[in-house]
Amino acid sequence: MKKILFLASLMCATIAMAAPTITGTSQIDLSSAGQTDKYVRFIISPSFSDGFDNSYDAQAANENGIYVYGNGNRYTMWASNAYTAFLPLGFYTCENTAYTLKFSNFTGTSYEIYDRVENYTITVNGSTPNYDFTIDESEKNSQINDRFIINYNPALFVASVTTNEDGWASFTDQVAGRDVAPVYPAGLKVYKGKVNGTDPNNIVFDLSQVSAIYWGEGVFVKGAPLTTYHFVEATADMDDFVDNEIIGCAVDKPVEDIRIGGQYEIYALRHEGDSPTALYQYVGTDAIPAGKAVMRIHWDDYLIVSGPAPRRITVRVNETEETQAVENVQSDNVQCIKFIENGEVLIRRGEAVYNLQGQMVR
Repeated sequence: MKKILFLASLMCATIAMAAPTITGTSQIDLSSAGQTDKYVRFIISPSFSDGFDNSYDAQAANENGIYVYGNGNRYTMWASNAYTAFLPLGFYTCENTAYTLKFSNFTGTSYEIYDRVENYTITVNGSTPNYDFTIDESEKNSQINDRFIINYNPALFVASVTTNEDGWASFTDQVAGRDVAPVYPAGLKVYKGKVNGTDPNNIVFDLSQVSAIYWGEGVFVKGAPLTTYHFVEATADMDDFVDNEIIGCAVDKPVEDIRIGGQYEIYALRHEGDSPTALYQYVGTDAIPAGKAVMRIHWDDYLIVSGPAPRRITVRVNETEETQAVENVQSDNVQCIKFIENGEVLIRRGEAVYNLQGQMVR
């Protein structure tokens, strides 16, 4: 973990306690006609961790300028022990379509910035020239977080998952002994899950976010709809998954192996035709495909009775909850539950999608 809060000026570090040994610095300015230049600064030191930390990196005070984009947060000061691979460099646009990146205050080791729109790589060092680029008219007055990537290296990708039309997918890595974490594009959230409650009409399924996936574990992920996300090898903590009740399928797994003689009921993320995406009870006989994951409920512990009677399940994400009836799935006869994430509720019935926060309606 990073040991010292470092939010002072890039080139001036005078603190009372022992200062970290700075091995690299860099500044990137975003310039556009008629606008004040905005900047993001980097400080490299072995004292810092490789990644973001809300306690030690300076978050952007206003919604403008250029920044490091990590886990949904914007940082105008990024303190790390290295220039993190696949680190998104985001920016806000104005009424202009022409912009320039300017590079200054460079010391230490060079790094690269990949412009995915132009398929061009900028090498940042002590003599990097200005980089001019344009945006589309449709991108004016917006936030762009997926165009510039620091140290983009697709050779490191080891697995991938594609979300459905609602942005959800299940996932488990298929290589034994390998932990993984999502890296590109930014924004994929990974959840483990735990069943709580004993009332069959008020069962709660808690989704808790994790940063890396321990090998063999199943997870549900949430990102942009119909988007392929990539994973790299990582180090995950086995203890983070001791209560995980999402079952990972590294190989095709017969449902009877998951049901264990009928003691469990299986729920899966499904999307078929015009059917909504949610947790549906799976009562079929086909094996769960390799790379997927399902949630299961123990028959005795949760007093579930067999048959087509509706169940009620509460899905909670980040301590926000909402309930919706869930029925057996034999073919097309399904009913969805609501997904809640950071106060955002998505509800789809038939072909209509409702968002209580107004951020996404399809």
